[in-house]
Amino acid sequence: TVTLRIRLDQTTNQAILEIADDGAGISPADLARIGQPWAQGDNQIRANSRVVRSSGLGLAVVKRLTELQGGRFWLDSKLGLGTTAKVGLPVANLVPL
Repeated sequence: TVTLRIRLDQTTNQAILEIADDGAGISPADLARIGQPWAQGDNQIRANSRVVRSSGLGLAVVKRLTELQGGRFWLDSKLGLGTTAKVGLPVANLVPL
């Protein structure tokens, strides 16, 4: 299952986008590398035994584009419980509704 959440954080004036899944998760060792160009996690162990091949550029591109906009990209993950990718983008002049 993949879930998208978007919220405004008025304390930091950021729009926070969270994309969460309930997949295999990412190990702490892999989390330290992911987001760097060409880095890939160890995706040999999957709940459905499927190996996924990729270039390792997707999250690096997201991270860099986010940073170019003055934002922040980070991952929260627990093995066996899934991963949440978060993007915080600055929002100018937030006005309370």
